[in-house]
Amino acid sequence: MNFDLPPEIDKEVLSGLKSKFASFKSVKTAEDLESLCEGSEILKEMLQEVFDQCLKYTETVIEFNKILQEVEGDSGTMETLNRIDSIRKGTHDSTISTINAFSRMLAKEGRDNSWMADVSQSRAAYTRFALTLTFSRISNT
Repeated sequence: MNFDLPPEIDKEVLSGLKSKFASFKSVKTAEDLESLCEGSEILKEMLQEVFDQCLKYTETVIEFNKILQEVEGDSGTMETLNRIDSIRKGTHDSTISTINAFSRMLAKEGRDNSWMADVSQSRAAYTRFALTLTFSRISNT
């Protein structure tokens, strides 16, 4: 499954972020995660929620970075930046919760979730996981 980003997403900012994260190797590829879900509809549904939430988070990171590039001391833009950062943080929290719930269900179903040891090290590790997972699945960019 590939993602289609909304047309209003700034492709230049997206490209910059993809370049920034290109050196990061994904802890688990989307294909690896999909294979862990084989034979379980609940895991497939939960993985879809992970993909959807990671995409939402990526969109907020793109928007935040776009505004960050525009700030340059403009107080009106700073207010917008703070608002977008608050949304980004909330989406990040939701993304972490979704990934954690998926991992717990993998364990409950007797599937390998050892990869979570790398992801759950820090908020930054969750960020890398979410962005690299999304970037690997984006279509037409």
